[in-house]
Amino acid sequence: MQKVLFRYSLYIILLAAILTEMIYPLVGKGVHKTLGNIVLGAIVLHNLYNYRWYVRLFKGPYTAKRTIMAIVNSGMILAFLGMGIIIFLSPKLFGGGLGKMGLRIIHQEFAYWFYFLMCIHIGLHVPTFIALGRVKIPQLYIGVGRILGILIWILLLGTGIYAGIEI
Repeated sequence: MQKVLFRYSLYIILLAAILTEMIYPLVGKGVHKTLGNIVLGAIVLHNLYNYRWYVRLFKGPYTAKRTIMAIVNSGMILAFLGMGIIIFLSPKLFGGGLGKMGLRIIHQEFAYWFYFLMCIHIGLHVPTFIALGRVKIPQLYIGVGRILGILIWILLLGTGIYAGIEI
């Protein structure tokens, strides 16, 4: 139970930090950098907890949902790595040739793609969380919980689609 509680707490922290990071003009550079480090650590923990996905990536048949999840997850990994490479290695890789504004724009593009794919990733996992809630926490799932879960699912999928159109 403690492991499950830690995992869900990690998910909530990760989601809150990413959403707060996306409002950079409101939170400022210092908070954005601090949250970036928190997100980095949380994503590493998330991937360590879900290492079985990597182990099973090339095993078994691929359904449509599994194919979509593999594409979305791979895209998220590439976008996240792109953000990190631009931020941590940019002076060494580009020697300042692109300038700060050019690097910032590239970082933002990777961030928008990451956000777009993250919304789809979470949206595709919401039915699993709803089903898990039925088994683990039945008293919270009655009526309002089901409606709330469906609304969150629609909101996250809609946000991902909107972010994709705006990119």
